[in-house]
Amino acid sequence: EARKIEFRNVQVQYSKAPDEAVPVLLNILKANPTDNVGLESLEMLLSYYRQKQLNVEVGKVLLVAKRPVEALDYFLKDPPDYDQAEKAYEGAANLSQGNIRKEYLLKQIDLLINRLNGTEKAVKLIQALENEFPGTSHPYQYYLKNTDQKIADIFSRTSFYFSDTLNTFISAELPQIQLGGKPLIQVTKD
Repeated sequence: EARKIEFRNVQVQYSKAPDEAVPVLLNILKANPTDNVGLESLEMLLSYYRQKQLNVEVGKVLLVAKRPVEALDYFLKDPPDYDQAEKAYEGAANLSQGNIRKEYLLKQIDLLINRLNGTEKAVKLIQALENEFPGTSHPYQYYLKNTDQKIADIFSRTSFYFSDTLNTFISAELPQIQLGGKPLIQVTKD
């Protein structure tokens, strides 16, 4: 009942000075985002920030309301806020199960590795993904390898690229030359 009275008072304040009412609305929302008062506060806040075209703020309000999936759309709009989007993916993964959870985890890992340089956190998430969903194919196996395995992997990729580029060059520029085998490639330390 006290929250309803507080909300009614802030509605009056909102019509006169919306900027001053926003913090009060946020507090009401934080207290309980699922009851009628919380939902009405949420709608007022969303309306306010959408009118001002503050997409990141809309996303933050949706995170407070425990709606991370909806918040993702706002965090990834131009200009994107990848830090907040990562938090929203984490929240969405925590609220989901099964394949949907796996998809959110993969998107969070991708964001950490490609945009946020959060390799340490990404490795922990990859390990959690491996434990929770064994046998899942994903492009992040490299990050779970030890240093020697990483070096071997990088070398094999580099040598393949070098050999392929060399063969393409020779066949295009020097078609009369035929290689009898794959060129020997090695890395030495001076």
